Amino acid sequence: MARLTVSSLNEFVEGWRGQEFFVGVDVHARSYHVALRRADGKSHAWVAPADPKALVRQLLSLGVKVSAVAHEAGPTGFSLAREVEGAGLHAIVAAPSRIPRAVSPGAKTDRLDCLKLADYAARGMLKPIAVPCPKEEAQRTLLRRRHQIVDDLRKVKQRIKSLLLYLGVQEPAGLTKWSMASIKTLEKLPLEVDARETMASHLRGLSFLQAELKTVEARLAYSVEQGHQVVMNCLRSVPGVGAVVASTFRLELYRPERFARAEEVTSYLGLAPMVSQSGDRKANGRCSMADGPQCEQRHMERNFLNRQRQARLPWDWTLASFPFERQPAVSKFQVMELAGLAFLEHHENIVFSGPPGAGKTGLATGLLRKALTAGLRCRFYRAQDILDDLYASLADRSTPRAIKMLSSIDLLVIDALGYLKFTDEQCNAFFKLMEECYGKKSLSSQRI
Repeated sequence: MARLTVSSLNEFVEGWRGQEFFVGVDVHARSYHVALRRADGKSHAWVAPADPKALVRQLLSLGVKVSAVAHEAGPTGFSLAREVEGAGLHAIVAAPSRIPRAVSPGAKTDRLDCLKLADYAARGMLKPIAVPCPKEEAQRTLLRRRHQIVDDLRKVKQRIKSLLLYLGVQEPAGLTKWSMASIKTLEKLPLEVDARETMASHLRGLSFLQAELKTVEARLAYSVEQGHQVVMNCLRSVPGVGAVVASTFRLELYRPERFARAEEVTSYLGLAPMVSQSGDRKANGRCSMADGPQCEQRHMERNFLNRQRQARLPWDWTLASFPFERQPAVSKFQVMELAGLAFLEHHENIVFSGPPGAGKTGLATGLLRKALTAGLRCRFYRAQDILDDLYASLADRSTPRAIKMLSSIDLLVIDALGYLKFTDEQCNAFFKLMEECYGKKSLSSQRI
């Protein structure tokens, strides 16, 4: 695309100064590709430096009626949109996923992109997104920095665990919660000199990120308290909503008054399923996140916490913390093969049998936690509790509903089944549950 010549641009607008013009801008870090569209549908395109103020001055100097300036949302932020609105012009910032695309792929250049944006804006085919003010944008950057640090912490912890696995070193007790005692144990592990320095490097990174997280969270809490305390108190009054979820909701969902209905909020957050309808067929599809990876990540974390709470895990045991060296009768290879969760795909059942203290409950709990991490619905039951629930359902004739609920769970762990004696009613109800789950779901039980 040729550089702008003032004479050619003046010739293009001459005779059309009383008509509407629409501007499309393909924004890049170092340059803007600009298209000016006249009322007759013809456009003039040029390349300008990436300077919002200079571009706005240039548009105002033309002496024409600019109805809208459109560009895609992206990594360059909202500085151009703010400058346009500050000059009294209408800015359209469109989400890339909401811009009309051709069914079949065709040519794509910066010049074509800015021309299409100007054309779509003139036809009213672009739906603008809300542009945050500088303060809102700054608070979002701090919130997202916190999420970045949390992600970095996860990666560092995973690297430490991978290093231990690679070196064939048993994870110290308490490493699942990363207690100070477990970290000190890592520092004192008898490793080779270079391996010890590798571990020390990881631990220095872990220490830095933990301290950085506290600093950022303290600043974030102060920032939220200054302007959002009332809203934060309302959000945290909801059971299960803590400071992180409330802050994310408030800062990512800025200016909620722009939504007219609750359905618009759920759609924006990706909590409303997409509807797929064709002819007589109509179905709800998957949820689609509309506000980028931050809301999606919080949504996934929230789903995992809900599944973990519903699973009713009695302890924080994992397969990594299981003492295989003290249980020589337990095949670590076989257990790790089960940890691949192939038995769930084949709807197979597992029975752990052995004397008290052999680790049956620990192994079953470890497999259940693996399934939770894989996104499956799981539930841990004491055998007496599930039998009592089934027996109690006989009184109000809710047994079919209880069995339907239990059979919808992907992995059902029943602990200490071999210690109990069944009554006839309990036996019948339990048999109905097994019959409903057979070939459809997986169960794990422990008996002596």
